[in-house]
Amino acid sequence: MSLPGPRGPRQDRAGLGMFSLATEGPRCLPKMIDFKDPLVRIEGNSSMTVDMVAENLPLFLKAMQDPALVDIVCRQHRRSQLSSADMPRVCVDMIFPVQHTELAQFLQLRQLRRVCLPASTFFGSRSMYGDPNAMILEINSPMAAHHYWHLCTQMLAISRTKLLVYTEAATETWTEVLDRIMAVDMDSAATRLKWKPSKNGGRSVATPTATTTALTASRRRASNKGSPATDYVTELAIKGEVGRADAGVLSKIMAHACKATGCNVKEASKSTAPKAGEYVHLASVDPTAPPGRLRLFLNSEEEVRKFYAALHGQTVQVGRDLIAIELANDMIQLQALPGNAQRRR
Repeated sequence: MSLPGPRGPRQDRAGLGMFSLATEGPRCLPKMIDFKDPLVRIEGNSSMTVDMVAENLPLFLKAMQDPALVDIVCRQHRRSQLSSADMPRVCVDMIFPVQHTELAQFLQLRQLRRVCLPASTFFGSRSMYGDPNAMILEINSPMAAHHYWHLCTQMLAISRTKLLVYTEAATETWTEVLDRIMAVDMDSAATRLKWKPSKNGGRSVATPTATTTALTASRRRASNKGSPATDYVTELAIKGEVGRADAGVLSKIMAHACKATGCNVKEASKSTAPKAGEYVHLASVDPTAPPGRLRLFLNSEEEVRKFYAALHGQTVQVGRDLIAIELANDMIQLQALPGNAQRRR
């Protein structure tokens, strides 16, 4: 807008000036409209997503016929991210009128849960997807979500192993619950509560009091469902410089281990299809594998424990260097999880 000045016209503000010119009626002052403001503001309806077991859907739809809920629109249900063959789940989006406050929405949903739906039903606002204050709960199994619902005010599934949550519980409470659930059912336990990457760099808020190796073993065991074929697979790693030609060092270590344990474990005749009682040199199967690695396919838990006792944590002198031997087995590492100490022998 150009206004008169002592030295000629001057630009006072950049924007759109609106003037009402009329011979009669009330007087209106000029109105400035900032070019950055949107032309039209439309107030949108808020929505909540309710996640429930599929068999509870008819009960939910019947409850929505209550006169107090008649102004809420329910969209067509869809398959939940947490749905599985053992427990099918569905999601229903609830569209609330504009005049409903967020507090009113929560009160209606909590009342709905309290009246007719079981504790396996949870809900969350779709605005959680873009809210940096929402946290991410990582779980091993989609069957584990209901274990942690009582610590949350809202919960939404974004994948089979990740949930968006709002929580007011303290970190100590989360750690206690994570340990308790992991001690009872480690295959369905949660492994971490953390911030979104956009806040605090995705830093962890609460984790179980277990080692990272044990948690990784727990996730692998949950995906493999635990079987002799995977329980007795043990990896041997050399911590030290052995060079690319490490076959001689590894064969001598295995010869010593077989003599010390009394187990007959030989190198696999077919490295791509090893059998029980054989081991594979990983560098011979995968050229990108680090040197000094073997994968042992043992026959029993007893053999696993014998190899651990004979090799794990031991040192070997190669030339003038001392190298360390480490073994990794999911069945042994799971003993570091809360509640599993009694399984050690």
